[in-house]
Amino acid sequence: MSGLTDYYSSGINTNGGEFGAYRTPTRRHRGQDISHSSKPGTVGVPALHAGRVVGKLAPSTKHGFGYGIIIRSVLDGMEFDFTYAHGPWASQQAIGEWIPQGKIILHEGNSGATQGSCVHIEQQRVGGGYLDPLPEIRRVAAGRLTEAAPAPAPAPAPAPAAPAVDHDVVCSWNWGGIQKMLKHYDYGYEGGIDHVASKGGPTLKAFQNFLNRKGYAGRAGVGTLKLDGDPGDKTIRAMQQWLNESGRNAGKVDGIPGDQTKGAFHVAEADNYRAFPNVW
Repeated sequence: MSGLTDYYSSGINTNGGEFGAYRTPTRRHRGQDISHSSKPGTVGVPALHAGRVVGKLAPSTKHGFGYGIIIRSVLDGMEFDFTYAHGPWASQQAIGEWIPQGKIILHEGNSGATQGSCVHIEQQRVGGGYLDPLPEIRRVAAGRLTEAAPAPAPAPAPAPAAPAVDHDVVCSWNWGGIQKMLKHYDYGYEGGIDHVASKGGPTLKAFQNFLNRKGYAGRAGVGTLKLDGDPGDKTIRAMQQWLNESGRNAGKVDGIPGDQTKGAFHVAEADNYRAFPNVW
């Protein structure tokens, strides 16, 4: 026995081996049986179509396939799994291996639930039901060639990078009322009320001290702030926590000093400026 078309041109078992034949009162045969041998292991089974190995079977009490292999092929733009079963030994092809049409993938055998040396072939639409493989067997016997495998789907375009957050913008806000509060409650600010919070300067260091000691940094999930005067993400999150807890509604605690956070900060600054008229 040689050749793809020769193999599939004959050997169909029409005496109970056809698709839909009852195996038990409630279970039907899901494929077609083909036999060209009486002795297991003497006749190779060529792949009906090119495809990739997606599964392998071994004898089990949970099924009657015995040794088998499952190859996924593309036909008319649709994916199908072809199962070949009852091999006399395990198939030598590896999971993921690409199989050309006509390559010997198994030998006729009698492992599993079978009464003689044969191959059992099933065809299943990926994500769907079982089909009678006989029409496809007939088409291959008549010379049908496998379609080219579909090209891999292009990789999704990377998500656009998020715009950089300018945390330093808070240095341009009015800090006069905050300086008064920090000085009044002795959070480490000893300078004048100059309304300025330079990066790395005393106003922001004292403000970070305030956010730590009052627990806002911890409740914002950023731990203990370094007293370095850097208005980074953690400092902004702790600021937003303070503004929200004090009823000024800074919005999300997300480390982004947007318009809502800015508006809430200005309300807090004005409130504190009025609250400490004698602090200068």
